[in-house]
Amino acid sequence: MHDHDASIVRVQTVEGRLVARIDCPHIGQREAPILQTEILAHAPAHQHRIAIDFAQVTMLGSLGLGTLITLTKLCEAEKGRLVLFAIDAPIRELVKMSRLDRVLTIMDNEVSALKALK
Repeated sequence: MHDHDASIVRVQTVEGRLVARIDCPHIGQREAPILQTEILAHAPAHQHRIAIDFAQVTMLGSLGLGTLITLTKLCEAEKGRLVLFAIDAPIRELVKMSRLDRVLTIMDNEVSALKALK
């Protein structure tokens, strides 16, 4: 396992998969493009199989949601997959209410997220 530091996201390789750990509480207009750039920089080396850890995130703006949809589609286009995990209840409810749970794959924890990427 090795780490790469970024301003709002820590990127690790776990079981050959990319695990991006978001280190800020809010994903909005400023953070979303940074998140996308960091993840896409590492995605090809991991066959676009990516798990994003939301444990630190308490607020997800519309641009943040849009970024997750974009990343999901880019991963699928490359025969990969994007899985989100450790999302708090209010954000999970927001995703469900906006019916984005049909597009986004959400798991409870890292173990189940990595399993979904096999």
